[in-house]
Amino acid sequence: MHAAGPEPSGAARLCLRCKEQNALYEIRSEPACGACFAAFVRVKVAKRFEVVDRESRSKVGRGTAHYLIGLSLGPSSSAMVNIFDELDERSAKKRRPVSSSFRVVHVDTSLLDPLSPRPSRWLSHWKATYPRFTFETVPLTDALSLASIDWPSLPSLNSDLPPEARLRDLFGRLPSSTSRADVTRVFVRHILMSTAAAHRCCALLLGNNTTSLAALTLTETAKGRGFSLPWLTNDGARDVAVSHPGQNQEEAETISQIVHFPLRELYRKELVTYAGLVEMDKDKDLGIYGYERSSGSVVSHKDQSIDDVMARYFEDIELSFPSVVANVVRTAAKLSSGEPRQPCGLCGADIDLHGDQTWKGEMGDEDTTSAPSLASAQAGHRLCYGCDRSING
Repeated sequence: MHAAGPEPSGAARLCLRCKEQNALYEIRSEPACGACFAAFVRVKVAKRFEVVDRESRSKVGRGTAHYLIGLSLGPSSSAMVNIFDELDERSAKKRRPVSSSFRVVHVDTSLLDPLSPRPSRWLSHWKATYPRFTFETVPLTDALSLASIDWPSLPSLNSDLPPEARLRDLFGRLPSSTSRADVTRVFVRHILMSTAAAHRCCALLLGNNTTSLAALTLTETAKGRGFSLPWLTNDGARDVAVSHPGQNQEEAETISQIVHFPLRELYRKELVTYAGLVEMDKDKDLGIYGYERSSGSVVSHKDQSIDDVMARYFEDIELSFPSVVANVVRTAAKLSSGEPRQPCGLCGADIDLHGDQTWKGEMGDEDTTSAPSLASAQAGHRLCYGCDRSING
């Protein structure tokens, strides 16, 4: 189902942009043909990316500007790969002195769901479809070796187990489906940021759209991470600890990594429609999931995470009240992080100590911190309130 897709048959209307083709789609209530709709989406992305690209080109001189695209195999990040392939092709034809190089990285989380197919079966087809890009699959277990995660602040892991078993053991001890979804998302973000920093990429390009950013805003607020919203949802530089082989966490190099959301001004329904226009939804070998909206009826919320609930809510809201969704994102974008503070050992966002204590007091769990967590905090390894709840319940 394409939320912004073809209108019901009836009296044919001309596209208000080209005034030549029949208008089978709508661009923010404006009748448009498929070609103009696709052009609208590409222009939106190009204009947002222009600022980052200009800054990158000024840094690299006449060299190559490297970018990393995070690919989840959802419709938004998949459409983003197609859009940047189109933009890169047009840029190459202009023969500019500064070239761009795109590395597309998918984090394999299939170890958490044994029944899900390995993404390697899809990535070979992605490589053939977009030969200008470099594709890479990174296992979720790579999070275990990241210097950007303060492992002493988390529950101890059995070092005798192989990496996959070690990670399964950690997730098996988490208290809820929301905790598992939360920690998975945090690990994926860490891996993408560390990979971008290790490859000295000018920017990490994430596929969050207006709808998913609105859902993320309310999700993180509900989890007690409202203080970290500027760090999680805004464009800008983030400090990333990157260690080299043979180095321990204390010797890690801190790199400033730009994070950018090129799809920030596009709704999910618009990107689903775009993917249909370029026929990505018909190419089953790409392994893209999530084109169809979830059924409105939910039998049980027991196994649903807060992330799932908020995603469903904003997917529904964007159909009738898109301005409400956009206002959530615009309001969050006005927030600033203030002075740097001690980072959370898990998510990496600055910890608001006063806010954390307020949250704990209002929730009535001031004294629920476990003994290992308390000892870890006293040693300088701290978690924000949201991460503490995800790990310890």
